Amino acid sequence: MNATSNKTQQEMKSWQEQELQPCSHTELNQAGGAILQKSLASCAECELKENLWLCLTCGNLGCGRQQYGGLGGNSHGIAHYEKTKHPIVVKMGTITPEGTADVFCYEHGTEILNPNLASHLQKFGINIQNQEKTTKSLLEMQLEQNLKFDFSMVTDDGVEMVGKTGSGFTGLKNLGNSCYMASVFQTLFAIPQFHEKYFDPSEYHFSVCRNRPQDCYTCQTQKLANGLYSGKYQSISPLMMKQIIGKESQEFSSMRQQDAQEFLGFYLDLIEKQEKQSGDDPSNVFKFMLQQRLQCIECEHVQYNRNEATGLSLPVPATVEQVQDSKKVYKNVEFLDCLSQYFAADIREFNCSIDKTKTSSTIVNAFQTFPEYLVFTMNRFVLGEGWVMEKLDVKIHVPFEIDLKEYKAVEQQGEKLFPEVDKGPVFDQSAVDSLLQMGFSENRSKRALLNTGNNGVEAAMTWLFEHMDDSSLDLPLEDASQSNVAQLGPLMDMGFSQTQAEYAMKQTNNDIERAVDWLFSHPDFDPTKIKKVVYDDGPSKYRLVSFISHKGTSAHCGHYVTCIKKGDEWILYNDEKVVLVPENKVADLAADAYVYVFRRIN
Repeated sequence: MNATSNKTQQEMKSWQEQELQPCSHTELNQAGGAILQKSLASCAECELKENLWLCLTCGNLGCGRQQYGGLGGNSHGIAHYEKTKHPIVVKMGTITPEGTADVFCYEHGTEILNPNLASHLQKFGINIQNQEKTTKSLLEMQLEQNLKFDFSMVTDDGVEMVGKTGSGFTGLKNLGNSCYMASVFQTLFAIPQFHEKYFDPSEYHFSVCRNRPQDCYTCQTQKLANGLYSGKYQSISPLMMKQIIGKESQEFSSMRQQDAQEFLGFYLDLIEKQEKQSGDDPSNVFKFMLQQRLQCIECEHVQYNRNEATGLSLPVPATVEQVQDSKKVYKNVEFLDCLSQYFAADIREFNCSIDKTKTSSTIVNAFQTFPEYLVFTMNRFVLGEGWVMEKLDVKIHVPFEIDLKEYKAVEQQGEKLFPEVDKGPVFDQSAVDSLLQMGFSENRSKRALLNTGNNGVEAAMTWLFEHMDDSSLDLPLEDASQSNVAQLGPLMDMGFSQTQAEYAMKQTNNDIERAVDWLFSHPDFDPTKIKKVVYDDGPSKYRLVSFISHKGTSAHCGHYVTCIKKGDEWILYNDEKVVLVPENKVADLAADAYVYVFRRIN
């Protein structure tokens, strides 16, 4: 009954940022001699009987620092290290007969793996086989503390926010650092197009689906939508939905904190892949065309590039106002200033094909189309001192309505355009050079990069080793179609069309085994029926409808919540807690937001 369950072990394993490694001090010289049991009862410098750390060099027992959950400590273990420079300690009560324990190296400032723990303890007369785990490890306490993390649910005047229940007010239980996922789910499923697509009280799909529910994207998405909007539950667990997502991304399958904006982009891509053939892709509400206008400063020729986007990442012009207790205090920033800075002209170096020389160019971004929903992510996370990412705790004053008409692309008369050039495939030259140094020909190197989606040297090298006997690798690149047909042969021999085979290979980064699995798991998929995206366009005015806020020091450490406008009310979704936000607190919450979602006013 006291054993650590397999579920908890898996949670701790996935929560851990990285695998523990031995350090140079695990081969240390020790003093000998058994330690009396009474000396293991409390700290050598105070009366604390918990949070005790045994020095593996001399056997001194000292209390640690204060830890998660209010566990006391007077740092006498650290004081012992500063006096003696004995580097490694083990936390008493975490030692197991299997040889696991909390082992910390003070010199390296990190938790480590000690493969010699049993022999180190034996020199002090401690038999590891007789040890019993009696206290939580650092990892267990960290996981527990994360699950209990609580966002402020009380207003500045001490009034507790009022809870909301019913359809659309169902919370999502924290699965262990899943607040980033919960915030994105609540934000998206509050959008009518997502709600109408996946909320199905009749549960028709479940009655006709031939897939295993735990492996079916549609089953789990509709299950999540029905749970959020049926009104039957106060909170639900999105565990199976997370498992579906985890099959597409190892990072999002773990219990480590992730960046909400990164997950939003990944999830919208996943929806697009799943809904391409249906012609009813709710993620289309975010898609728009962004125009980039480049003009050479010398010859004034102009070039236009247009790309699909699902949101914009805005700079935050942060200015330090003062430093209090070693913490930077920033001046407040206007959202419209962030927007203006993004669309301002940017001057960059440029190799002009007209002047045949290196010069400079101005680059200006503009909206080619205005989508129904616009997502703005604020660049709150920047590279700070010591090459460490730090968060800009800047208050951003965001208006609840904005007009973007000044950032709309406008056709200009009399421009001199650069002549159009068929550039063909674009390769990362450094990757090509690396493959050439390994002995591959330039043709094979470029073909490998082309077939692995320019996904880096390692992927290309692996692909080349897997296709060493393929004579088509030496065909000129313009004969790529012949090579592709040969590569697709095994799939086409199974009865799949060339179009299906090409699409499956593209979806699986040209991994033929994964392509076979993909095709058999999508038997009714027909790439010829994929409907092209028609970019919506409309007026330039927008109204704020939701925002995701973050509390913590970095995107991968802290807590995410989301506020959503429903009717005339603003609702705060904090994992399983759903409350009404007082009108006078909405602006304060919005000032700390990381992601803003605006809806077009038609």
